[in-house]
Amino acid sequence: MRKRNGMFAASCLAALAMASGFSGAHASTLERRIKAGSEKVAQGDCRASLKHWDAALGDEAFPSLPEFGRAAVYQIAASCTGLIGQEDRAYRYALDGTSQSAGTDALWSTRLTFELAGARAAQGVETVEAMAMRNPDALNATPIRRFLQLERQANSDPALQARLLKVLVAESYQPQDVFGSADIFKRKYAVILADAGDQAAAHELARRIETPTELLKISTDPRLRATLPAAFDGRAETERSLAKARAYADAHPESLAAVVRTAQLQRMLGRPEEALATLQAARPDQPRQVAITDEYVNWWWDGVAKSYQILGRYDDAVKALRTGAATDEYGLLNVS
Repeated sequence: MRKRNGMFAASCLAALAMASGFSGAHASTLERRIKAGSEKVAQGDCRASLKHWDAALGDEAFPSLPEFGRAAVYQIAASCTGLIGQEDRAYRYALDGTSQSAGTDALWSTRLTFELAGARAAQGVETVEAMAMRNPDALNATPIRRFLQLERQANSDPALQARLLKVLVAESYQPQDVFGSADIFKRKYAVILADAGDQAAAHELARRIETPTELLKISTDPRLRATLPAAFDGRAETERSLAKARAYADAHPESLAAVVRTAQLQRMLGRPEEALATLQAARPDQPRQVAITDEYVNWWWDGVAKSYQILGRYDDAVKALRTGAATDEYGLLNVS
């Protein structure tokens, strides 16, 4: 999270440098406050910059800034307070910056990050609902694993879980993750609908599911099994998905997600040795000709651990799990 906050601060500073709309004596004061805060951040002194951001946020001319400029000020304030360990204050900035406007993708991401880190499931679901209404592009851009984490946090409260799933099964939700799919949410919400007696709606939703992992689960669920074709062949579906994943991995060596997905499908097909070889050939902790551009390093370690477990190499599995738990999405030491 700290690395991401730093990247957000840099991008928002660039946006502020291009912001326009200052006019009059009050606007001149606001401009000076933003420049003073920007200079402190550029010097690496986030703590000293905060008084300038607070002054800018309280300036009567602040509402006249373009929306992206206002969101940028909130983003830098949130990033800086997060970097110096004031996470509650950082969360407040992110919350304020997304409560009255569409905000930016980065600001919504910061808000959800703090909610997930604090296991604030109710607030996280409210954030997802608000994103769907005010900034659906930010919703689609959010890595799907974050929604999986939130769903796990919310599943002890059936009503809260259902609210989240209702957003994530909507036709308007189109995750941008290359291998991201809302099918797991569709299956879970279809089960909720079926258990509530709405079999027609449950079956309509289940028929939209395409990924082999979820289709196989449907094939063993009497509530939804009737939605599958009579000649459904789970292994053939998985083989087709594997071929697509391999082709994508070959064409995109920068994508660790493609490697992780390929190995997952190989394990599903009963080929754990092949899965382990696939993962080991793309080790993120070794020199690579092409740099990794996605955030799947700890998922790579998880795939290694699962492969070892299937092969009965339990000590190696535990070691891989521990290594993955100690790293963030980028492979750095996990300090968030």
